[in-house]
Amino acid sequence: MQRGASSVSQLSACFLSTGCVLNRPLDLVSTALKRALKLSNKAQASNSRDSVDPDFMVDFLDLQDQVQSLQRADLYPLARSEGNRLAFFLNLYHLMVVHASLLGLMPKSKTQWGRFFNGVSYRLGVTVKDPSGLLFSLAEIEHCILRASMTSLRLPLASFVIPRFSGLNDPRSCLTLRSSDFRINFALNCMTHSCSDRIPIYDRSNLNAQLDEATRQVVTRSLRYNAKSRVVYLPKPCDWYRGDFAAAADVDDNASHDQLNNASLGVLLPYASREHATMLEYAWRHPYGLIQRYEYVPYDFRFRDALTLDASPPPAPVTGRER
Repeated sequence: MQRGASSVSQLSACFLSTGCVLNRPLDLVSTALKRALKLSNKAQASNSRDSVDPDFMVDFLDLQDQVQSLQRADLYPLARSEGNRLAFFLNLYHLMVVHASLLGLMPKSKTQWGRFFNGVSYRLGVTVKDPSGLLFSLAEIEHCILRASMTSLRLPLASFVIPRFSGLNDPRSCLTLRSSDFRINFALNCMTHSCSDRIPIYDRSNLNAQLDEATRQVVTRSLRYNAKSRVVYLPKPCDWYRGDFAAAADVDDNASHDQLNNASLGVLLPYASREHATMLEYAWRHPYGLIQRYEYVPYDFRFRDALTLDASPPPAPVTGRER
């Protein structure tokens, strides 16, 4: 991991004692993420007890070794499978976030977010022939890989801080996702309180169900309808990435504000909690009489101390989507 291009110390230095290229990138990142989550929970438990786990440093050094192994991972086989790329880069993103939290690098305020997400980086694909490898920041994984075919962030000045690959000449461009999936907005977990407190280890065989479950965990806590005021409360990503939900609903993203919000509600209804689903669906089908306006749930930028591994088998997919 790197923080800033000019940083003197890299959190994972390039040790090239051999030219070995490891060809199991999904296994490597999954193993490292499991260990990082275990360490995250150990650190939280130690803080609550005001004590130090004697095995913590041993486990942390093992994590560092696993991150160094990732540097020698051969990424190009991922280019043949969209599903493998999605699983790999979701796991890599979460590994980098948890790793950064273990090192105390999380932003202290919203003004530090741009620097954090553009600075924290991993160098992958390192070989003797190519010792520089490929550098991926958190922001590049989110916006240049996972969201490459999705809409841009609707925030003032966002274009000044969100990176872009330099076209097809960038060797990382073969790893970008070619399709759009609104569920990625909920699967990406940056450890804030608006994200889920659990993350799975994404794998190709369960990917569709895992994405549905990640979406459900966020939507059930945030999608609400107030019958008295006739206000529907949508998750904040429906505002930031409105076009993603319009595309999922097959609605023109130039439609009116209310039409776009109504489309977002329709897309999210299958993920609503049982407590709210019936009334939400009824309001969605009769918007002109039952919905006065839409509002977005404010985003909670506070960071969690730890994330828990969601190891339970995901429920059956909400829809028949396949990647």
